[in-house]
Amino acid sequence: MQVNFYSNSKKTALTIHLDSVKMTGYDTVMYKNKDLNSVTLPVNPAVDSMAYIFYYTNAQATLEIQYSLKTFALAPECNAIDLITLTNATGIAIQNLTVTQSKLSSKTVENIKLYF
Repeated sequence: MQVNFYSNSKKTALTIHLDSVKMTGYDTVMYKNKDLNSVTLPVNPAVDSMAYIFYYTNAQATLEIQYSLKTFALAPECNAIDLITLTNATGIAIQNLTVTQSKLSSKTVENIKLYF
């Protein structure tokens, strides 16, 4: 899932210094001490929601997402494919957010805009 950062006042791309990004319930630390304007976040298909905590410049913000998973078999002899669709996104200490593409894919496509 691709998440891009924007300035709430200017509505333009924003680079922020991330101390780290963590997923609640997991020990993994991502993007440690990086200046970025976007991040790619993993989604666990075994559950229907995830939360990510962004630690930056003596502050933190949380992005919570809910999603659905549908498995399709295109033909009996083909492998099944999973379609993950965002159904809800909320933020804590985020000024605004917009879901720009609800269908998640392996291609790098903006799914969510976060405004700081």
